[in-house]
Amino acid sequence: MDPGAPARSVTPRSVGPTFSASTSAATAHSHGASGATGAAVTPPRPSPAPAATIRRALITGGCGFLGLRLAAKLAAEGMETVLLDLAPPKQPLPRGATFFAGSVADAAAVDAAFVHASAGAASGLDAVFHVASYGMSGRELRNRGLIWAVNVGGTRHVLDACVRHGVPRLVYVSTVNTIWVGRPILGDDESAPYPPETAYKDPYSATKAAAEKMVIAANGTPLQTPPLPLPSWAKDPGQGGAAATAAAISPTAGIGAIPAGLFVATFGDPQGLVDWIHVENLVQLLALAERGLRAPAIPRDESPGDEQQQAAEHEDDEANSRPQGAGASNAARVEVVAEREGPVAAGQVYYASDGSPINNFDHFKPIIVGLGYRYPSLNMPYAVMYGIAALIEYGWPLLRYIVNDPPLTRMEVGKCAVPHWFSIGKARRELGYAPAVYDRAEVVEHMRAEGWAAGGKAGPWEVRLLGMRLSSGVLLALVVLLLAAAAAAVLHGTQGSAAHSG
Repeated sequence: MDPGAPARSVTPRSVGPTFSASTSAATAHSHGASGATGAAVTPPRPSPAPAATIRRALITGGCGFLGLRLAAKLAAEGMETVLLDLAPPKQPLPRGATFFAGSVADAAAVDAAFVHASAGAASGLDAVFHVASYGMSGRELRNRGLIWAVNVGGTRHVLDACVRHGVPRLVYVSTVNTIWVGRPILGDDESAPYPPETAYKDPYSATKAAAEKMVIAANGTPLQTPPLPLPSWAKDPGQGGAAATAAAISPTAGIGAIPAGLFVATFGDPQGLVDWIHVENLVQLLALAERGLRAPAIPRDESPGDEQQQAAEHEDDEANSRPQGAGASNAARVEVVAEREGPVAAGQVYYASDGSPINNFDHFKPIIVGLGYRYPSLNMPYAVMYGIAALIEYGWPLLRYIVNDPPLTRMEVGKCAVPHWFSIGKARRELGYAPAVYDRAEVVEHMRAEGWAAGGKAGPWEVRLLGMRLSSGVLLALVVLLLAAAAAAVLHGTQGSAAHSG
């Protein structure tokens, strides 16, 4: 590494949950336990090529749903990887991958992982993919201290380690929660401003936005001479929220409640569209983003004729990623890349999706029906479901003794029902991103093999809910109790105010 050279960063925003045909194979982790110690684990692999020809990357949250697939992709491109995470995965590591136990919330653990990843590499550590995050949904949302420690503190530790160890490239996996705060978004691009900090409804979104801003601001930070090597230095598998953005989750997380009888209605506008992304498409974009930190900026002639041509190309990109009849009010935005200095992706943000927005429940319907379950005909108003989710959140201090995870949260209801999809034209133009089309039938076949079909194992909800098969009637009873409690609280407050006024 060249001391004094600038470190480059790029921030893909995953715009929706990822899905794959091989979902349950990977354990979902998100960060590591502070102060953990352990030896690195390396799987058997063929004799390596000469050290000078091998590139090496560190992946935080590398043993999760997204991290393992990213490691496999990088291995196919001839890159070795070190996977920093809480615990090793249940399946064999990808070729060329090494596991290192630790938490991004622990600065010493992060530094030790960088030392380990740099050891023996002729050119040091070439790139870091910061995938680890925490607090996207469920019980995790209530642990505000840990959410901040992982998402903001962990990102700060990774950035500092990149500078100390002379790592020239950082790819940070963000989330559309940094922009989306519950209002419809129809085809916006990366130029949209951040919402006010007070607009975020949950700590996960607020901390991911803070971390994203840190990464963008760090682009171009001069590297320092790598320090002398330091001495080498949890969650249980399956308890972590998958990293990225946000959004790398298993399909079983979306339909895990169905075998327990909890999926009794859809909700929201059936015409409302959201983005999804297959995990392999997200992996493709992350690899392209790292490559974009090595590629020079795209030269552009700023003559009016060329700008018109660029606008036409942008319109074509938008048409490719826009659903029929949607987003017509969104004007094309033209960005002149020639104004940038350095690699094309340096300091940039890119949206990541399959480029084909779909109603959230329409996405799940072929999977649900394919597994032999009944798809509900009842559609509930969004406001009703949002109110129920709010009551569940407010009543969580009591409900947590009954259920392990909140059945609904306001953020999750909004993500399901409020239309929000984004343009991927920038990633197509600048990085060459070309999302593939995947058949959901692959997901059905895999989940059948895992026992998720009707009549098979019921899934994690039955275990979490005190071993009971929670029927819709029990859920309805809980909702009624919550509504009664809320009404009593309002009545009590009204009477108290009247008494005080008297």
